[in-house]
Amino acid sequence: MNTQLLTGEDTRFLAQQPEYEVDIMVGQMTTLMQNITDLQNDTDDKVAQLQNQGWFKKMTNTLFGKNKATKQEIQKNNDKVMTYISQSVAQLYQMNLINERVICSLGNRMNEVYLQVTEMNQEMLTMKGQISQLMAVQQQTMEALGAFVNKLNEKIESVDNFHMMISEIQNGMYNDSSKLYNLCSILSQLDKRQMEDNRKMALLKDSMEKAGIITEDEITVQECLKEIVALPQEKIGLIYLELCNFRNSFPANLFADMIENYHFLSKMEKMSKKKEVLIQRVLDQYELDPDAAFSIADISESFFENKLECLISPEMLRIGENQHTEGNSYVKEEESEIDYDSLSVDELIDLANNGDVEAMDLLGMAYEAGEDNEYVGISGIEKDYVKAVKWYRKAAEQGFDSAQHSLGNCYYFGHGVDKDYVKAVKWYRKAAEQGCEFGQNSLGDCYYYGRGVDEDNVEAVKWYRKAAEQGFSLAQFSLGKCYYYGYGVDEDKVKAVKWYQKAAEQGDANAKTNLGWCYYCGFGVTENVQKAEELLLDAANEDNNLAMLRLGHIYSNDGNATRAIDWYKKAAEHGEAYADTCIGEIYRNGNGIEQNYEKAYGYFKKAANNGEPEAQNYLGLMFLQGEHVKENDEKAVAYFQQAAEQELPVAQYNLGSCYYNGWGTSKDNGSAKFWMKKAAEQGHESAIEFLNENF
Repeated sequence: MNTQLLTGEDTRFLAQQPEYEVDIMVGQMTTLMQNITDLQNDTDDKVAQLQNQGWFKKMTNTLFGKNKATKQEIQKNNDKVMTYISQSVAQLYQMNLINERVICSLGNRMNEVYLQVTEMNQEMLTMKGQISQLMAVQQQTMEALGAFVNKLNEKIESVDNFHMMISEIQNGMYNDSSKLYNLCSILSQLDKRQMEDNRKMALLKDSMEKAGIITEDEITVQECLKEIVALPQEKIGLIYLELCNFRNSFPANLFADMIENYHFLSKMEKMSKKKEVLIQRVLDQYELDPDAAFSIADISESFFENKLECLISPEMLRIGENQHTEGNSYVKEEESEIDYDSLSVDELIDLANNGDVEAMDLLGMAYEAGEDNEYVGISGIEKDYVKAVKWYRKAAEQGFDSAQHSLGNCYYFGHGVDKDYVKAVKWYRKAAEQGCEFGQNSLGDCYYYGRGVDEDNVEAVKWYRKAAEQGFSLAQFSLGKCYYYGYGVDEDKVKAVKWYQKAAEQGDANAKTNLGWCYYCGFGVTENVQKAEELLLDAANEDNNLAMLRLGHIYSNDGNATRAIDWYKKAAEHGEAYADTCIGEIYRNGNGIEQNYEKAYGYFKKAANNGEPEAQNYLGLMFLQGEHVKENDEKAVAYFQQAAEQELPVAQYNLGSCYYNGWGTSKDNGSAKFWMKKAAEQGHESAIEFLNENF
């Protein structure tokens, strides 16, 4: 059964309506549909409110042969009413009379109507007389959905749609005097994927707060209802459809009722009735004090909480997919979530070729990891950076932030493409501006190290903070480091400890190491050696070489040379070259252990060969003084020179002394002054004193 109830005359009537009238009209239509399926007690009121609407008169005249209809007639013929309205909505869409933002809100409401009809169908399976009618209503409702669901899908899958909305907010595109309209206008653009992404929602709400759309400023109920009444007709349709989606929101129901009690009236009725009386009627209905106040932030919170519940899932409504028909009825198959972990490469490729951006991203990960793949459970895949880039790019160009970040990594490290920091920054920025914490952190790194952009610690801190506030531990650690050293912000050890603590609580070994050192030194926190040791041991057990080195420092300072050497050796084994210098220093000075120049020389030599300037300086001293080795001033100068060129001030002082005294080189006051001055500029006190006395 697929009866066409919408007549040519009715279609012509619809075509003559201005867009702003259409918006409110489709809101009225779906309101009636919901009341029919809910069988609510206030259907009489809704029918009364709609009696003067042109579309309602056309419908009742077409269906019942008269311009007026009672509640009983509407409910008795609910299948015809719903079919007529469904066909009207489909026709309005086909004539391009429905605003794109209204389409999205309308889709959610129509989906709810369809689900209600389906539920009724299940409850009435034994009532054969009504089954065919209900099947027809299902079919018509789905046809109406099908008329614009593709448009909805296009919007949801559009590249950078969310980013563009954020840019519009930041650029003042939502500075309308009505905050309620701004709020509903933004909410109407959100889809299910965006709403389920905590990063994006945090970015959106932050942008709305900064733009003054969400504020803590209070407004009385009466003032809010006056604002709704004062809104022009062209804005009411979108607001009304969006408000009716939030069935469990008290303020949404209140505002929707105000619209129905005023904006549903004919022009003549609006002129003849006092607005104050209509406002008071709604206040009385809800038993509200006119001076009761709430903030836009409170309203916003209620709307956001209810928005996700009503959202249409596009994948569930693609006409012709995952569906089949039995007789004349429409039956929708259960659609389960895709288990990507169980898919083969070929299956993922099929999904990706059909537009599944997550499959594209996962393919990129799989090809990037190869045999080491831990992402989608694929075995036997060969590493192929070129293919990884191909799939990352496909997903990235559709606005998938994870793929944008991964593509940025490929350019940053030169995987599958030529290394290009500028292009890496481009893709990191796209991901970052969508609220992706990985992208924000990587963009912060680029500014911190000056790769692909000019070095800018202030900008680095900005992006680190965005990621850190989302709980991203790497960014929290980096932000803590910036506060510790005063990079891009005023030096603040207390704030450094705060961010190190947050990252450490998530298991970040580097953060534990730095936090432990802060406890040991009393930087930004009360000195606590036991706490410091616990944190450093925890990090060291995760193979953090700096934690091992600092444990060596702690035990060396405590005079426990044996334990210090053990940790220094572990640090050296994990690539910390400076640890060998520390062991050499213990043996040379006899700190808590028998002095041993031979062992000291061996460790210094090993560290010096790895470029460690302090070890090079120590070797210079040993050759200058003949410790374990034959005195050799020329070798001493050579080692001092190596360390001095690495900006080690004590080596610069020692080299300057050699030039001044002619040890291992010709006397040269100019060179002596040069190296002494470099050491003095770094605060070396002996060099400062030497310059004052001799130059």
